Amino acid sequence: VRCHGAPVDLVLLVDASGSVGAQGVASFKKLALELARRYPLGATASRVAVATFADEAHIVSGLEGDLKVLEGKLNSGMSWTRGASMLSRGLALANTVLVGSRKEAAPIVLVLTDGRVSDPFLAAQVSARIRGRGTRLLFAVAGRGKEATTLFERLSSQPARENVIFVPSFAELEQNLTAVAGSVLQRTCSSVGVR
Repeated sequence: VRCHGAPVDLVLLVDASGSVGAQGVASFKKLALELARRYPLGATASRVAVATFADEAHIVSGLEGDLKVLEGKLNSGMSWTRGASMLSRGLALANTVLVGSRKEAAPIVLVLTDGRVSDPFLAAQVSARIRGRGTRLLFAVAGRGKEATTLFERLSSQPARENVIFVPSFAELEQNLTAVAGSVLQRTCSSVGVR
């Protein structure tokens, strides 16, 4: 399944905190690469940015329309940074990245996380600002996320059932990478199709 239709400016915000672990970050990297390959990237098409967060947030790639450049930055710049899961800092950085979003592209932030959030109050404040400027906010939660259902339903764009995806474990994420990517595409693209 590939994304078709109207262009999007998508920020993939990846949890690289201590609770995710090196293997979890590797799984999120695979999902990020899979997603990047399924959006039609280009100067007038979709663009994808990638950032990570833990104690601090870091840009791996700004909004990029060249798949090869994006893949290179993802492969060389994304790593497990450990630390607390300061989601508010990641969301603030994603909001800053989207300042460069185009009027003709739908702004979207997709957070890839294990569901452990160290700063839920601050994250709620920043997520409200993001949604308030018309940006769609989605969460893909791997692991214990079901325990934090209420938090992610509150942080995400509404309706929550369309903007929160739960995957039971990182092992299941790895085994079902194509299906999870397809689920994200169905939620973020105006139209999807096979190739």
